[in-house]
Amino acid sequence: MYFNLALALTYSRIVLTPLFMFLVLSDIPNASFWAIIVFVIASGTDFLDGYVARITNSTTIFGAIMDPVADKFLVTSALVVLVEKGLLSSWIVTVIIFREFFISGLRIFASQKNINISAHFAGKVKTVFQMIMVISLIVKWEYAWVLVYTTLFLTVYSGIEYTIKYMYLIKKKPIEERLERAHRLFTTHHITVSVCESCTGGLLGAYLSQRPGSSLFFKGGIISYMTEVKERILNIDNNIIKKKGVVSKEVAKLMCNRVKEMFASDVGISITGLAGPTKGNGADEEKPIGLVYIGVATQKDTYIEEFHFSGGRNSIRLRACEKALELTEKFVLQEIKN
Repeated sequence: MYFNLALALTYSRIVLTPLFMFLVLSDIPNASFWAIIVFVIASGTDFLDGYVARITNSTTIFGAIMDPVADKFLVTSALVVLVEKGLLSSWIVTVIIFREFFISGLRIFASQKNINISAHFAGKVKTVFQMIMVISLIVKWEYAWVLVYTTLFLTVYSGIEYTIKYMYLIKKKPIEERLERAHRLFTTHHITVSVCESCTGGLLGAYLSQRPGSSLFFKGGIISYMTEVKERILNIDNNIIKKKGVVSKEVAKLMCNRVKEMFASDVGISITGLAGPTKGNGADEEKPIGLVYIGVATQKDTYIEEFHFSGGRNSIRLRACEKALELTEKFVLQEIKN
């Protein structure tokens, strides 16, 4: 099986967990001290494995699955032994474990829609407090109960935050429905479309052409992924790119208008953004990952919208395509009605 340093760190967390449990339950001298050392090391691998995977570009699907499994194994095991030792109430443990598995289930559900639920600030703070709480209970600190209830509050709060923010996953319409509506709109009103994509790398064009009869409205597109393509093919001034960056409303506007002209289509759609995980270059270097500009050039006007998408690379690309279809439908219908 494929193996790398990030996976080794994840595996070490799994291996260290039974040792931690043994030391907590053991009566050997200084067992509590060594249990804390092992727990701190195991917890440290939770922060390190993801970081190592990103900087070494060694992220794998298996690693993405095993990382949260190892986390839950460590946390759940720690809570169970604390209950076993009579140091923590079982109802508190039940609430914490329920939250962990509920959010894990939400992540799995989101992944089926190619959406990555990244860790929120409250969730990260909760994790830190969980670790501190475990250590304080093992050493039997007098005020450990303060950490217990603080951790419980953060656990419930972060769980609610995740649920509210990502509830749209349950309610949102899949991209297939959005495509069906766009297909019907374009064919009914005899509207032709062309696309110019940067960060989505042709994904929008692939979606627009996947349904039978798409050739009635979809003329084609340009994947202007590299800056030189924007300059040479789309004839976008290098001074604009240097000053504003390729991820800008100025470039998005030029992209949708130029592709509309080149393909002689009724509508030109453009997408330029930072899908990550690496930062942009030049004027885009300080711009945040998830920043996307979408342009829609119609027969009457040009519309540019700015978005800040969260999640991983695939999630950002998919959401950019969905939003591009939504905006195109909105602006085209708006002009038809007027």
